[in-house]
Amino acid sequence: MISLVGIEIVDKYGIPISALMMAAGIVLFLVSLGIIMTQYGSAAPPLSSPENPSLDLVVTPLIFPTILTPYGIAIVMLIMSILKKVIGHEVLVLGLLMVIMVLNLLSMLYARQILKVLKPSILKVIGLVLGMVQLSLGITWIFTAIRMEVLVIRSLLTS
Repeated sequence: MISLVGIEIVDKYGIPISALMMAAGIVLFLVSLGIIMTQYGSAAPPLSSPENPSLDLVVTPLIFPTILTPYGIAIVMLIMSILKKVIGHEVLVLGLLMVIMVLNLLSMLYARQILKVLKPSILKVIGLVLGMVQLSLGITWIFTAIRMEVLVIRSLLTS
């Protein structure tokens, strides 16, 4: 839903795909860099419990930075924007999102069984490797966006 609204806003303001790709690449780069660099930081001090807890304290930190991530929204907007320009619709991305959401739900439901097979140390190593892949993907998108703009400038200069 958020991605569909985002795509409409991108179309309304005429934001080129290269700019969206650059923004998504920067966000992905920064988030991935944070994931990788956390291994070098000190452990965070334990948080004290609030005096009057509310549902907002549970829902907001759980949904937005964890399940509905800014870089996830950026990636979906980028892919939907490209498919809308190439194919003419973004139904494929919505179907893939549903598959990912079902896999996410299954992994949460079976987390205990998964953790019996994959120990936390193994998951940490996998997380760091995937963090490096995300970091590389972010850098690739930044360079691709720059190349796209160079091609546009070159075609303007030669015509």
